[in-house]
Amino acid sequence: MATPALYDMMTLQDVTINKRILTEGVWVQEGYNNTGTYFKRDELRLLIDKILEVILENSHKIDVIHKKTLRYNQEFFIYAKDIRKEDIRRLTNKELSIIYTKWTKLLIYSHGWALPTTWFVDSDGEDFSKLLLGKIQNIIKINKSKYNYAEIFSILTTPASPSFAIKEEIESLKIVKLIKKDAQAKKLFLQKDVKKIENNLDKINNKITKKIFNHFNKWRWVPYTYMGPGYNLDYYLEIWSGVIRQKIDID
Repeated sequence: MATPALYDMMTLQDVTINKRILTEGVWVQEGYNNTGTYFKRDELRLLIDKILEVILENSHKIDVIHKKTLRYNQEFFIYAKDIRKEDIRRLTNKELSIIYTKWTKLLIYSHGWALPTTWFVDSDGEDFSKLLLGKIQNIIKINKSKYNYAEIFSILTTPASPSFAIKEEIESLKIVKLIKKDAQAKKLFLQKDVKKIENNLDKINNKITKKIFNHFNKWRWVPYTYMGPGYNLDYYLEIWSGVIRQKIDID
């Protein structure tokens, strides 16, 4: 786990600042947990200063880097899904090595291509956040605006497109809506006993049951991070049951 992460931290700095400033890093591992990653303070400070220079002088370059990072991430997800379709037990060592090499390359690029501007820049005192806040406060002062700078900062730093978590939540609420419209399904989910709900899913509308399992298989990885586990089916059943019993306005 540490190898690709350390590799991209040390080697992909030049994508953003055209040079490598960090020369050493210490990764602390306890069991399966990374409990800390450390760099030389003077090197880290210089790296952050250089990143801020690029952001201020060539924002177009940063946009290009971020768009390329998104493409690498999309390619990584697609390739990971393709690997899951393979019966890797039947593959030769050479075939496995080809998969491993491509997978690792995509892991490195998807994680590290924009690492300077998405992680390093705010890693030692939140330099970029403070810079942005200062600029917002200055603009408000010059224009004698009544806007709240914290609210503007929140808007400016909100992702332009929905995150995986938001997409999952929207799809989850659509399933709740289907359950509420179906009398039999709604009656089942009004129960508090999640085990009873799970054991009786085969007794409700097959289309709803299919959507429930599709949602579970599609999104259960969300909390996984490095080691897992993913969500079990009862997690979603309990959420949906709770939402239905609380009479929340799904729309």
